[in-house]
Amino acid sequence: MIREIAGEHPGVGLVDLERVFSEATDEAAPGREFFLDHVHYTFEGATLAARAILAALDASPAHRTTAQVANALLYEIWGHEETLSALLAAMRLPPLRRLANHEEMIAFWQAERDTLQARTAKLTPSFVSRLYARRRAATSTLPDPYLSAHAARYFIACDRAEAAQEAARDTLVSWPHRMEARTLLSLAGALAGESPENGIARLTEGRDPDGYADVTAALLIGRTLVAKDLLDDAEAYFLYARGRDPYNSLAWAACANVMRLEGRVEEAERTFAAACKLLPGNPLLWEERAVLHCYTGEWEIATGYFERALHLAPTRAEPLYKWAETLFRIHQYARARTALAQFRNAEPHDTRARTLSAALDAADPVTPPSEN
Repeated sequence: MIREIAGEHPGVGLVDLERVFSEATDEAAPGREFFLDHVHYTFEGATLAARAILAALDASPAHRTTAQVANALLYEIWGHEETLSALLAAMRLPPLRRLANHEEMIAFWQAERDTLQARTAKLTPSFVSRLYARRRAATSTLPDPYLSAHAARYFIACDRAEAAQEAARDTLVSWPHRMEARTLLSLAGALAGESPENGIARLTEGRDPDGYADVTAALLIGRTLVAKDLLDDAEAYFLYARGRDPYNSLAWAACANVMRLEGRVEEAERTFAAACKLLPGNPLLWEERAVLHCYTGEWEIATGYFERALHLAPTRAEPLYKWAETLFRIHQYARARTALAQFRNAEPHDTRARTLSAALDAADPVTPPSEN
């Protein structure tokens, strides 16, 4: 149909990727050399498709091999690992987790991702700083923004705030239209001591008035700051997100959870109460509210809220996993086993359940599931 429509309209170009991929393999159909699963490209597959599109536009740059392109973007240091991590996260969700060969694919890509993680773990901040400096000095213009964005994320992860700011500034100069670049610079700035007001102002400068990319960015920055124990700054970003999108359940839950982490439990409960009043049919808010009461040891209240979440979304088993994981964290092992057993009954192929089960066995090998 696509070929027919393209043929009927003069001036409409068509890049026949089906033919491109068929000609690039000796097999009956392209396999794992070009596809991570049945949909998503590998780096080699994406490069093959991009070359075909550039050739059709008569805009092909000087020829470089796939390996040279990957090296220029530092893909094999970080990008490949990030791609596989995103793929594995997606494969835990429907419909991918219901594929016939789901477990086989999870095992295959998990092993490759683990190998890549072992390699990246050997990198040091000083090595990456030298590498980025060399790439920066080797060109009269700024480094490729994909490279500078990868470098910024790496420096953020290892708390090299000044280096992260430099790479993020380079990214923003090349990508002033992309919220990703503003997000990286605001996050790097937060780690360097920049006020949340300045970081938020940067997000608002680049936002689409009809979209909510700045809300997504603020939530991402806030979560990263929580992980680095910068709770006051994180709360400022969460409050901004909630103010911009008052019907965003993730923003409400993030605000309440950072209050809990700061010991403001009553304020967290009031926040959840207000959110549940505004969005009473949102299961995420009820399950997150239940988590709060698990931490306070109010089991009957917590159980009631978890059951409310399950009632609102009976086909969604995620609350059971969240319940089990929370109970495990607060050393309620018997209760955690009960919730985990329910989750595994609903989602027998979810690999997270196996990981949590192994952690339970290691922490408490004898406690049976609880009936409460």
